[in-house]
Amino acid sequence: MGRCRYPAKCGAMRRMDRMSKIELSAECAFIAVLLYCFWSPELTAAFVLSALTHELGHICAILLTGGRISAVRAELRGLCISYSTGGGNLQNTVIAAAGPLSGFLGAVRFSGAGERFGWQFMDLAAGVGLLLTVFNLLPVLPLDGGMIMKYALMSLLGCERGAALCSKISAVGAGVILALGMFMTAKGGGIALLVAAIWLLLSQDEENYCKIA
Repeated sequence: MGRCRYPAKCGAMRRMDRMSKIELSAECAFIAVLLYCFWSPELTAAFVLSALTHELGHICAILLTGGRISAVRAELRGLCISYSTGGGNLQNTVIAAAGPLSGFLGAVRFSGAGERFGWQFMDLAAGVGLLLTVFNLLPVLPLDGGMIMKYALMSLLGCERGAALCSKISAVGAGVILALGMFMTAKGGGIALLVAAIWLLLSQDEENYCKIA
């Protein structure tokens, strides 16, 4: 019996097989129905494709760094990947950063495919993916940028002090985004940023160690 040529990949697949549950909350399903009703099918599909590309980066990083995924749950606050690791703050930082990196690389590939084959949908997916990547890098919990900031501050200041400072910075950031959203809404720029800011504010009291999309 020959040895596996890709031990890291096979180990990651075995850890993926041990995932205990994948859940979809009723609130998330309701929001998905609303998005489908108010967005065009092309925009909805582009958003789903970009979001899956982003989340794939997190999942690959968890598995390839030796982590174990226990559950994936789609909630009103986003996609929560519950996982356990043994690498501490550095490993969690890598996992948090893997999503935006995957989203950015995916947007580049989508743009290339759109230009090469003339597919307008791929151009749309590239734009949505880039927008999601930039938004997720904001230093506000529970976004990836906020998680990266949290783990960095915990490494520098200790767990309790770092987490407390991160929570304060995150709350201020969410407040700034809310103010910008209100300004844009008043100027006729749409309510997307305002809705995002409200979602971020409602998520500030969530104490979690899972990854939120």
